Amino acid sequence: MDKKMNEVCESIGNKIYGTWKLMKFVYKDQLNKEEKYFGQSPEGILIYERSGFMSVHIAQEDRPNFETDSFDGGTEQDKARAFSTFFSYYGRFVEEAPGKLAHTIVGSLFPNWIGQVQIRYGRLENDLLYLTTPPIASMEGYNVFEIVWKKVTK
Repeated sequence: MDKKMNEVCESIGNKIYGTWKLMKFVYKDQLNKEEKYFGQSPEGILIYERSGFMSVHIAQEDRPNFETDSFDGGTEQDKARAFSTFFSYYGRFVEEAPGKLAHTIVGSLFPNWIGQVQIRYGRLENDLLYLTTPPIASMEGYNVFEIVWKKVTK
């Protein structure tokens, strides 16, 4: 894993408030091989509020529509594909240590995370926020996600 992405030394808590646009969403596997998650150009938004609430939403590029326009319709395949091409959660956050953000999950597309605390390691460079995760379980083992966000509002 890139050493610079793991450096945590400066407080970022008062500087991350606002809305951020997704610029890069990748993960590194156990062999340190980088893979693009959700394709070449996923879209996403991250919001940190001064109130201590946060929300993140990331979508794979070119998500296919359901076969029906009914919100509660769709085939099982439509629903499975929609779940596997979108990622979202919201909750509260605190900076536990300089650059170490704790997200307490209140609601999540992945229900297993509800009630959990997810750690993100962050650093700022100009108007970019670099976040990494501790190793997260996957079907192939554990992956470390690296996400880059660009500030769009204060």
